[in-house]
Amino acid sequence: MAQAGEAFPNVTKPSSDGGEIRIAGYQQGQKLVVFFFPRSMTPGCVRETIEFGLKQPLFEAAGAKILGASTDGTSAQQKHAVHCSAGFPILSDKDKSLITALGIDSGKGSAKRTTYVIDGKGVIQRVFEAVKVDGHVDAVLEAVKAI
Repeated sequence: MAQAGEAFPNVTKPSSDGGEIRIAGYQQGQKLVVFFFPRSMTPGCVRETIEFGLKQPLFEAAGAKILGASTDGTSAQQKHAVHCSAGFPILSDKDKSLITALGIDSGKGSAKRTTYVIDGKGVIQRVFEAVKVDGHVDAVLEAVKAI
């Protein structure tokens, strides 16, 4: 599994906004939070995405952007983003190349619920593994503020 101190992969992935996002281009030297969830439109994933969306202004004030990601296709990501009023793009890793590179493939065709906090240079500063939704977004926000 990718750990703190390692570079986050600078990949290009299709996103819920209908285009493609290259991580470094989206990040533009800012801190970045990338949270992976198992499946779009499932209860825990909806709750997590909504909470990140509600707290997005706090992340922005701390100098961070947010990206969601799962192995669902772009149409599922679009539906999920709209349903959750995300306000940030959700990446489609349908080919599982990103979750494989990070070592977070669940073995069931989906990502393990994992969140990465990345500094402005693209280096992972914090990894949240085996995430439980309750209280998670607040913990991530504190990690962002600590960078």
